Amino acid sequence: MSLAAWEQGFATGAWAAGEDYVLAERVQDLRRDRKTLAGRVRGAHGDYWVRLELALPVASVCDCGRPRCRHAAAIVQAYHARRLPVTDVGRMVEEFLAHPRREPLAAAAMGEDLVAAMALPPLDVEDVWALQGERRLLALDAALRVAPDPHHLLLRALPEAEHDPDLQALLASALSDRSPSAATWPSLLRQAPEPLAPLLADLRPQDLSPEAILAALWQAGADGDRRGLVRLAPHAAAIAPRQAYHALDALAQGTPELILALLAAARSAGCLQRAAVRLLRRADSLPQAQAKTIHEVLVRQEDLPLRLKVLLRVRAAADAGGSAQILAARRAAISAGVWPSLRPGMLRRIQHRPDGPILETQLLLAEGDLDAAARAADRCRSSPLPEHLVAEALRSVDPASARRHELRAQALAAQLAGAEDRPRGRFGGGRGRNPRPRR
Repeated sequence: MSLAAWEQGFATGAWAAGEDYVLAERVQDLRRDRKTLAGRVRGAHGDYWVRLELALPVASVCDCGRPRCRHAAAIVQAYHARRLPVTDVGRMVEEFLAHPRREPLAAAAMGEDLVAAMALPPLDVEDVWALQGERRLLALDAALRVAPDPHHLLLRALPEAEHDPDLQALLASALSDRSPSAATWPSLLRQAPEPLAPLLADLRPQDLSPEAILAALWQAGADGDRRGLVRLAPHAAAIAPRQAYHALDALAQGTPELILALLAAARSAGCLQRAAVRLLRRADSLPQAQAKTIHEVLVRQEDLPLRLKVLLRVRAAADAGGSAQILAARRAAISAGVWPSLRPGMLRRIQHRPDGPILETQLLLAEGDLDAAARAADRCRSSPLPEHLVAEALRSVDPASARRHELRAQALAAQLAGAEDRPRGRFGGGRGRNPRPRR
């Protein structure tokens, strides 16, 4: 029932006065038994005990003697606002009848309030969070100990523990005492703050099924929960490697942090080489930073086949290595017997680099292909070095051609030097031949 509907059952002045009581925190106690709500309100002349039915039209009884009074309006508004816990009297009575105890009855007979003597902790999440500071911690600790299913309490508490060491310690103790069930563990692992994530990972239930972990993995992906994906992925790879491999192969396209778990699943499923080759092909269409991440992860996999290890070395040298790294990668490929198949790919990668003609010339000269080296040198317009290298290689076998390449190198060097010395016009960003006089 909405708060607006309740408001219609009270006089305007009584409802406004009740709101003032709530804002001043003068509602001291709330209790509920099925459809009956009761509470204690601190009024101007003492405390007033109010009881009303949770149904319309409003029927209330109060120590002040007035029906539908300001005190009744206050407990209705406090109940809806969740400003303090609501004691479940029905649960309290049922638990007492199931496990009778002498102490609360004796305390009540000596004048103490029976409900206070029962001292049952609140179990409703909102009731616990209606408390503040240390009172909330104490109530949460008690509730976690006795709640039949603490899942909802934990889900509410875990995100708030990110920067609260006291709450982290309380939750760690509660989780260690009562390990999560297979049904609740995935959601708890996703929500856990970083300090508690390793503990929850260690508490993975033995009966967690492949279907459950895969469903949780796909749900995290649908929710865009990258942290949850990264946490769940290793467990999916361990529990259901073949199914996890296919799932992670799809999910890793938008989340490169999943690559390690993807490779672990592929390794267990016996398809590591296929997974690595697919990742390399995917890397070719990704931005340079993401492609580099994939390469770095693959290089750390010691159990890759030799051909793939050499392929990774060749690609890394072609993408970012100098001539020494390129020639060393070529020698490794020759030793492994795979150079003929890797050579075209290395040349294509080198040719896309700004210093490609220089490196290509050096590689072709190392292979003894002077004609191809000369053609590569002829394409270079940023440095005379390739022409010098070709001239040096031809000096002993074809002096005339060597002289021709040396002249080309000198002409290119002069051209580059002239371009550097030539003043740029005003629209080129430098001073023109007739600069504007300063004022």
